Amino acid sequence: MYPFQHGGHITKDLYGGVPMGGEAAAPTLSFSAVTTGAETLTLQRITPTGGTCTVTWGDGSADTVIANGNTVTTTHDYAGAGTWAVTISNPELITYLDLRDSKISVSVGSFAQINRTLDTLRLENITGTFDSSDFAG
Repeated sequence: MYPFQHGGHITKDLYGGVPMGGEAAAPTLSFSAVTTGAETLTLQRITPTGGTCTVTWGDGSADTVIANGNTVTTTHDYAGAGTWAVTISNPELITYLDLRDSKISVSVGSFAQINRTLDTLRLENITGTFDSSDFAG
């Protein structure tokens, strides 16, 4: 069971969603990518189970990651310098997440909405501050 459910719906208070038709908006995993010029961001592995996740890169483009049991590495080329708001839809479907690109910056609580039955979470070389309490549930 996903730990952030209330009455069968994920609450807007935990995810910052805007209610639509009386229900909370779908959750997303959010973090920033900081580039100093034309650079490529690499998300080493995203594995959704039983559905799809969409990676929105913050510059108007997006890619879909389809659940197929395979290792999915996705990359995106940014045209120039900037701080890009990257989001991944349906984080509750993710069973394996591997983020190692030094361009990634996270804030406390960014990963709190990831599936608590996540098999593997690897965060390496990223910028941010959080501790085990950010993952407690």
